[in-house]
Amino acid sequence: MSGHIGSDIIKFMGALFSISLLGKKLQYISCILFVIYVGCLGWFWLGPQKPQPDSQRRKIADIAVQKMTEEIRNKRENIRNVALLHFSNDPTDYVSDTLRKSLNATGVLTIQDTSLGEKLSKRLNLRCKEYSSPEEVQKEISDQNVQAALWGRVDVFESDRAGAVLKGEWYLDEKGTGRRIASGIIHEDSSSPVKKAIAGAVQNVKDSNRKIEFAALTMPWYMRFLGFVLMMLLLPIVTISFIRTMVAKSSNRINAFVLTIYTVTDAIFAFFMVGGSFSDFLRVLLFLVALAIAFFYNVQIMSFALRLEKN
Repeated sequence: MSGHIGSDIIKFMGALFSISLLGKKLQYISCILFVIYVGCLGWFWLGPQKPQPDSQRRKIADIAVQKMTEEIRNKRENIRNVALLHFSNDPTDYVSDTLRKSLNATGVLTIQDTSLGEKLSKRLNLRCKEYSSPEEVQKEISDQNVQAALWGRVDVFESDRAGAVLKGEWYLDEKGTGRRIASGIIHEDSSSPVKKAIAGAVQNVKDSNRKIEFAALTMPWYMRFLGFVLMMLLLPIVTISFIRTMVAKSSNRINAFVLTIYTVTDAIFAFFMVGGSFSDFLRVLLFLVALAIAFFYNVQIMSFALRLEKN
């Protein structure tokens, strides 16, 4: 019974991808999906990358945010519902995002959720919209159900072997009137003249051990898995005419060559799917399973294309 079921499934898959049933519309849709995914993959691979602060910068930013949270608690008056706007000159998003997490976790303020545009910008590693004047801030929150806007700027956020420095300002402005409810100075410096003098004579060994990673390998696992599945399924559809032309030659060498091309292509995406590393047994096992599925699938597609040519 199971053998009949498996045979029926294979026949159904073959019929699904035949030219007669697919038609031009479905083949056109498949091409579009394939191009869209390749474009997304290219963006994550070759597109802009968000700079990441090192441990020293993160440490002083965490300290500064804790102080800001307490200062806001003491100066907020009766304000509770607030729109937190992305701080200007904060390309890493770390200061803005850490402050948002701190205020939400402590309940000092009820923070309005970020806009769809800001979420999309972060997903695409683009710079978020910044605000440099109270007029821009008031315009941004005019249609939001909030009492005030919390915004600010980062003047200095850098580190060296001696330590790190964070400087800036924050403001809490009332909606409508623009009244400045509260403001504060951000100033954290973990370095000192003594540390700088000592660090100047020490070589930074860690820099020589840094590894360059492909941006595609830092994508979420589900994106890499989706890439492998789409590549395996859609590549034969997009190039079905090529497959039929090759199998029509009735040459075992040509068939083996075509099968190798498709399987190697699938193997590359399977390698990306497991994170570009065979560092543990699970990754190797997943790679081999994915490669076996791709190989079996390609064999079935080519076999079905051959039957179409004979008929």
